[in-house]
Amino acid sequence: MEFIKRGEKKARAIIRANVLLLADENYSDKDISKILKIHKQTVWRIKKRYLKEGLKHLLEEKPRPGQPKKYDEKHNAEIIATACTSPPKGRKRWTVMLLTSEINKKKGFKTLNRETVRLILKKNETKPWLKRMWCINKIDAEYRKKMYDVLDLYMLPYDPKRPVVGIDEKPKQIIGEKRKSIQMKPGKPEKTDYEYVRNGKVNIFIAIDHKAGKRDVKVTDHRTKKDFAVYMKHLVDDILPSADVIRIVADNLNTHNKTSFYETFDKKEAERLLEKIEFHYTPKHASWLNIAEIEINVMDTECTGRRIGNKETLIEEVQTWMERRNKERKKIRWRFSKEKADKKLSKYYVT
Repeated sequence: MEFIKRGEKKARAIIRANVLLLADENYSDKDISKILKIHKQTVWRIKKRYLKEGLKHLLEEKPRPGQPKKYDEKHNAEIIATACTSPPKGRKRWTVMLLTSEINKKKGFKTLNRETVRLILKKNETKPWLKRMWCINKIDAEYRKKMYDVLDLYMLPYDPKRPVVGIDEKPKQIIGEKRKSIQMKPGKPEKTDYEYVRNGKVNIFIAIDHKAGKRDVKVTDHRTKKDFAVYMKHLVDDILPSADVIRIVADNLNTHNKTSFYETFDKKEAERLLEKIEFHYTPKHASWLNIAEIEINVMDTECTGRRIGNKETLIEEVQTWMERRNKERKKIRWRFSKEKADKKLSKYYVT
């Protein structure tokens, strides 16, 4: 009885134990087979095995030989090695079916099936159809210097006179519907025609003062040096006029520099604006350090990641989205510090 009540047991072992318990209570083989819903011959074999081998061996599972393995570890290694190579010409990536077909062409593989390949890939955590983008190869002293500079800025306490503002831009295609969508109904999703109309492309500037929970979004026709300089003037004079210095975090796009101001404004105006701007650049291939990237992803998820047919509607939509976010003072909590960077990225550091 203790055997049945305690711990996890195999179903077969529990049935054998119950057969013995019922037999000990003088139930017939016929009654036991009905109670446990097993064949009478099974009851007889269990009792016979008990008399021959004893209780301990009866309740233990004997190893089952099963069908001998057709493929050993050497074969498995060959499958994994093939999955880690480039796919055949004319194919974008490996699939289980393609891998099975190619492997069966090799010596020693003639009866390999799809399920075997799938299980081998799963066991070795190999997914040849999966690809992840990663830009970091080696992190030199210049990369670390810029990374530390930006991370130090993010860790500083908030200063409204010297706000840290991430700035970035995003191209956006203006795409209209060729046919009117069918509205959603209970039990039926909205239906949108696959055809669409291209109505041009615009640019969206976004600036985020993440500790204040304040952002600004502006739609422009282009993203030239002039567009950048004019937007920065808007940021200085209209959005953060009370700031002594705006510490800008930007990537290395060729428009994000002082020459844009001198090519757009006269020298006096350019110098006036630049006196209120302090540029801090993310390293190359490290735009993830720009907090504006996070806000752009939020904007795409909540607002712009859909078909919008004209510029006027886009401006109205992003303006409404921005006003709501600002009213709710939505902030971004940046947690990636220099210490975490060193711990996570030190294996890429070079002197």
